[in-house]
This record gives sequence, structure tokens and C-alpha cells, in this order.
Amino acid sequence: MKSAIQMQLNLMFKRKEFYIALMISVLISAFCFFSELILCYNDYFFFLNASSDFFYLRGIKGTAGIVMALYPFLIVLPFADSFITDYKAKITPVIQTRITFKNYYFSKMICVFLGAFIVLLIPQLLNLLANVIAYPFTSVTPFTGDAFGQSASAITHMQFPYLLHNYPNLYNLLFTFILSISGGIMAVGIYCISFFIKKSRLFIICIFFIISNILTFLGTYTKNSFNINIFIFPAVPWFPKPIIFPLCFFAVFIVGIIIMSSIALKRYKTDLI
Repeated sequence: MKSAIQMQLNLMFKRKEFYIALMISVLISAFCFFSELILCYNDYFFFLNASSDFFYLRGIKGTAGIVMALYPFLIVLPFADSFITDYKAKITPVIQTRITFKNYYFSKMICVFLGAFIVLLIPQLLNLLANVIAYPFTSVTPFTGDAFGQSASAITHMQFPYLLHNYPNLYNLLFTFILSISGGIMAVGIYCISFFIKKSRLFIICIFFIISNILTFLGTYTKNSFNINIFIFPAVPWFPKPIIFPLCFFAVFIVGIIIMSSIALKRYKTDLI
């Protein structure tokens, strides 16, 4: 298994799609940082908000919506569609002369998770670090004001309000991992689906895009209870929503991955794709 994982990692790090997704993520992060820096260039230091308030994926900022829109591309492009690439290139039988289908399947699954995780995590960490360097770590300016369009009382309607109020940088760091892990899990789900729907990469992206929009659409009629974005992006008001929904969503998602994996392993038990 170790050699199979190493082989899949080598394939992933040689894919131009992985670097395209990573570059898009980093460019969005960098653009948001420098645009905020330009806007605050002439502001008096003591009137600046704390560095934690400038995190580009805060739900109160428009850039979070851009990342939400690009989410299907950012988690599929790194490696989630790699089985389709192998299948269409007809190289899976060649690969399976060196490893079993079981090792092929799970080694690729691990790398699919890591690919999406890395593409989402690195730009967020860079943005957090840049903000800490450029802005004051703490500030006399409260979490409020025209710059962010939120009142301090809105904190009570957000996820983990105590952490947000007392340790805002730690709060942002927590959500970098929540978002990245969520993206990795969703990428694995798309990867599993690709074994049953051997279509193009665009088709797989469209499937995820449709699922995401269905949840968002349902959220408009259930006061955002079915909008998973409010649970994985920081500082999004939820007024408040039961934490049981995201837990159930990911539990069902993981159960679906397990079921699809067991079916795939039985279907290809002869190690021939």
C-alpha cells in the first residue's frame, strides 16, 4: 500500500490540473490580501481592525462567495477525476499488473483527499500569516463597523461564538481545517461516484455543482438549515442552527462513500477494470 500511495502522489504532483487549482486558490487569497492592504494604506494604525478580521474567507466578505462558487472546481481538479483520466487513457490494466485493485482504489482515494485538502488549506494559511504580519494582532477597534458590516452582537449568531470573541485567530485557523477537511471528504465522494459514472471531468464537476446548488436552494426555504456553506465557512450567521445537521450530512456522505467503495471492490474483484 505504501508504494501504491507513493506512486499516486507522484502522479498527482505531476498533474497540471493540481497546480492550476492551487494557483487559482493562491491568487484569490493574494488578491484579497493586497486589495485590503491598499484600502487600509492611509488608515491610522490604531484604528485598524485586528488581523483576524481581514481573513478573506470570513462569511461577511464577498470573497467567500467566490470560493463557494469555485468549490466544485477546486476539489475535483486536483485529483478527484483521476480514475476517469486513467480509464479513458486505458492505463488501468497496466497499473494493476503492479498493484491489486484494492490497493489502487484506496491509494488513489487517500491522494484524492490530500489533493483537495492541500489546494484549500495552503492559500488559507498564507492569508492568515500575511494578515498577522501586516495588521495588528489585537485592536481597540471592535468586531464591528462599516468595513465589515456586522455588529458585535452578531457574534452570538455565529458558530463557536466564544472562540470567535476571545481567540479570533484560532477561530480562523479552526475553520481553515474544517473547510479543507470538508473539501477532502467531498472530493473522495466525487471520486467514488466516478467509478459508476465514467464520463468526462466536466460531467463530474457538474454533478457536484448540482448537489451543492440543491442544498443551497433548499436552504432558502429552511432558513439555511440545508445550506452546508454556513457550517464550513467562518463567521457566517446561522441564527442559530442545530449542529446536528452538518454532522448528519457528513455522516450520510461518509456512509455513501463506504457503500460505493464496497460495491466497487466487489464489482472489480477480479482486478480488471
